[in-house]
Amino acid sequence: MTRRFAEHQSNGPKCAKALKGKGPLTLKFFSQVDDHSHALKTEIWIKKQSKSNKVKLVEGQLSDTSLKNMLHLQEVK
Repeated sequence: MTRRFAEHQSNGPKCAKALKGKGPLTLKFFSQVDDHSHALKTEIWIKKQSKSNKVKLVEGQLSDTSLKNMLHLQEVK
């Protein structure tokens, strides 16, 4: 995670296009998952959340249980 965050900060070739030129970034939330597949599913799930749910997630008011439930539902399908 530290390496990936540093890549985003650098504005180099591995930086996400949406983050280029956005200035200094601050890591507000992270969650450890089992593998790359779960990481992608988690990222998509977070992006689909409303702004109010994202704020709750960052502030610790939206429990990590919601994330775990989402990952479990994805595996069952």
